[in-house]
Amino acid sequence: MNLKPVLFTLSILLLAISVALFIPLAVAAAYAEQDLMAFTKTIVITAIIGGILYLATRDVKRELGNREGFAVVTFGWLFVALAGSLPYFFYQDFLGNGIDQQVSVFRRFTDSYFESMSGFTTTGATILEDIEHLPHGILFWRSFTHWFGGMGILVLAVAILPLLGVGGMQLYQAEAPGPQSDRITPRIQETAKVLWWVYVLITLAEVVFLWIGIVWIVPENVRETPSEGLYYAFCHAFGTMATGGFSPKNASIGYYNSVYIDVVVIIFMFIAGTNFSLHYKALKGDFGGYLKDEEFRFYLFLITLAMAALTLNTMLQPVAVINSVTREVDQDQIVQIENETYPVVDGKISYQNQSYFVQNQQIVVNGTAYEVYQAKVVYKSIGDALRFVGFQVLSIITTTGYGTADFEMWPFVSQVTLVFLMCFGGCAGSTGGGMKQVRFLLLIKQSYLEIKHLIIPHAVLPVKLNGRIVPRGVMTNILGFFFIGVAIFVTGTVILTGLGLDLLSASTAVVSALMNIGPALGSLGPTNNYAHIVPVGKWVLSLCMLLGRLELYTVLIILTPLLWRK
Repeated sequence: MNLKPVLFTLSILLLAISVALFIPLAVAAAYAEQDLMAFTKTIVITAIIGGILYLATRDVKRELGNREGFAVVTFGWLFVALAGSLPYFFYQDFLGNGIDQQVSVFRRFTDSYFESMSGFTTTGATILEDIEHLPHGILFWRSFTHWFGGMGILVLAVAILPLLGVGGMQLYQAEAPGPQSDRITPRIQETAKVLWWVYVLITLAEVVFLWIGIVWIVPENVRETPSEGLYYAFCHAFGTMATGGFSPKNASIGYYNSVYIDVVVIIFMFIAGTNFSLHYKALKGDFGGYLKDEEFRFYLFLITLAMAALTLNTMLQPVAVINSVTREVDQDQIVQIENETYPVVDGKISYQNQSYFVQNQQIVVNGTAYEVYQAKVVYKSIGDALRFVGFQVLSIITTTGYGTADFEMWPFVSQVTLVFLMCFGGCAGSTGGGMKQVRFLLLIKQSYLEIKHLIIPHAVLPVKLNGRIVPRGVMTNILGFFFIGVAIFVTGTVILTGLGLDLLSASTAVVSALMNIGPALGSLGPTNNYAHIVPVGKWVLSLCMLLGRLELYTVLIILTPLLWRK
């Protein structure tokens, strides 16, 4: 491998980050808050290191081969996350005495790097408990890392990873704008420009819709001034279009309690989870390209099916919250005795062949009082169910991670369904994470053909996508991808349980990190955070975020000795 062009490219990335940091620096200056020096210090450090690398490698031949491409992608994300963590880490240095616990968590570099990696990989997992306490500049940078990382993912997915033989977008190589050769050439600039313009245009459109809503439409008690509204519109648009999920509000999108805001975010999450090559075609006038695309139709079908199933489940299945755990029940009132539930019928329960009556919402059994829990459905109206279920389904399947409801209070079937939706993710060539819709679609097709092949043994039955035969090498790639994903999931879960997390929290945390979701279940649910995980666990999850964001193979190849041989 030729390391000089790799270092040259990394120098450009560092210089780009130093320039990007001027935007949150301007925000910090405008609000005259304590984070101004943290950004100044970070800009100086990244510019110096990037400048030294640039001067040392500017005369090298800049063409990158496959090996150099893998190195640039992996080390680029590591370097960018490192640079992005510095504002968090330096921020606490300038607060003086009396730092409160929520802010001082950035004293540990592990937490700063975790937050930065979560941002750039558009995961949205956070170690912060009180988000709104932080200054505007830090919160803006936190959301901006999403947007910056989301654009990087688009360039990788459509322009770079297909050339390296990795990623779902290799299936669209003939249709996507950009280079067709087996090496990264200057034509990648054409692809990047197209993607940038599409991405920026859609982001600005969302900013306008959100700004109008935040300033004039949401309930009066949460409305913002035009300038503040613009700030929050940008922050939430960054998180939506990158399918990241960082919000400057503790209650996320739910803070606004607005149907208008929910609908706007739902629409743009759906757009962000769609193949951006289709958006490019639509901007050129080919709106029919959406429904012609099999992956998009599968994506739309899965969302519709999930919304219908979860809407019915949350409207028809009564639940009771017992000791902070949601239990599905078939009665209006229940009592829990020694982990067993008993229905209240005609004001009494039958326990060990004896009847005990309800008194003051309690039942006394052998001198011990037990509370009577009231069971009820989550949503009573179809409007509320569609609003909140629709939001969470889009938020999870696109791997955005925004929240308007605590889905841990939903029936367990709904919770499990959301976990499965985490794995699907967005379409190939979108900013969404997950395993990508196209991989699941092709596996379903392959499974069906295997059944047909048993009936007609001598038939030649190739897998097709959009009318074109999918090469067997691609199917082998997908099968290997799933096997490696499962192996990493099991390994990560074992490590986190060994570090003290319960099985539900550990397993869903690994899924959430690998699929770049953000919220998990258990102690890491939508109303919780990752602050209580030990440092080793945070590094494990940071690695899982990187692996998931870069399609597994890209990172694992770096660990292969063959890559480093000349």
